[in-house]
Amino acid sequence: MCTWCLTATMVKPRHDLETHHEEADNIIVQQVLKCGAKAVSVISDDTDVFILLLHYYQKANLAIPITMESPSQGRVAIDIKGTVKKHAKIVKELLPAHAISGCDTVGAYHGIGKGTVVKMLKAGHKLSAIGDVDSSHDEVMRQATKFISACYGYPNSKSLSEARI
Repeated sequence: MCTWCLTATMVKPRHDLETHHEEADNIIVQQVLKCGAKAVSVISDDTDVFILLLHYYQKANLAIPITMESPSQGRVAIDIKGTVKKHAKIVKELLPAHAISGCDTVGAYHGIGKGTVVKMLKAGHKLSAIGDVDSSHDEVMRQATKFISACYGYPNSKSLSEARI
């Protein structure tokens, strides 16, 4: 898919913004990262887009103003730069936390919502091993089990079976 750039005087193809990804949420964030604008406004009210913007804003060490605005009238715009700054300690772990609480491509655990995972992250529970290619499978499982057990109110469980009991 080729993207087109409209300027005051002409329309021209932007092959540097070309993508072959199928998921619109990812394409939106790719376009934001590649566009090179001094400020960006993303029109979306999708939680997946919000989490991806926060994650990649921090990961790419961006400094430009980015806002996310709902297509529905009367809703407030979200300042991505300000949100990343305010929640810098947990932004790196929002992507795996978002997946645990359900997103477009991953089913959710019963009873674990967005509020619960954010509360656990703010309480200091970590998910940094998830998605880290240098982490061992055992470390990923240990960290995920501890996090999910904490979400269910059993932070000291050694396994999900133990938390269930």
